[in-house]
Amino acid sequence: KPADLIREPGPLVPDAHMATIHFSLAGEGRGHAARARTLVDELRKKHDVTLHTFGDAYSFLSPLYAGTDVRVEHIPGLRFRYDRRGRVDYVRSAVANVAVLFRIARARRALARRLREERVDLVLTDFEPALPRAARLAGVLYLIITVAAIFAHFVIPEQLIVAGDAAATASNISAAET
Repeated sequence: KPADLIREPGPLVPDAHMATIHFSLAGEGRGHAARARTLVDELRKKHDVTLHTFGDAYSFLSPLYAGTDVRVEHIPGLRFRYDRRGRVDYVRSAVANVAVLFRIARARRALARRLREERVDLVLTDFEPALPRAARLAGVLYLIITVAAIFAHFVIPEQLIVAGDAAATASNISAAET
């Protein structure tokens, strides 16, 4: 009945998720995973969240969210290869990732179908190429958060942190909160 929809401000259906969000992130190292964890822990309070990742990020996030309302799904992803000194070996990386590119292309098509079927509202991505391309194919809005992360890691700290002066740093942070 229309009269049932007239309520005080707030959600029409208590505890209902506001949006369905799929979030993809690079799996190399744990920096992307740590950033994603912070964001997902806030998003899941009001939204239905699915993570798509691989490698170290998958190994870190999958057990963390096992048995919760957050789904963590494995997707193919590009990985760097390193030489004996720990530096990126670009030739070995390129050769090792040729086959992965084909798996990513197949995954992209499957992900686009899924985004349409699930009526996903938003795709977030942190340096992972398959899901944003799938979102584009499916006509789903996507946001690349890598740019925001670069800003947060390099621009903001310079404005807040005073080397060797914890009191001044604390003061800058306090002043920035208002």
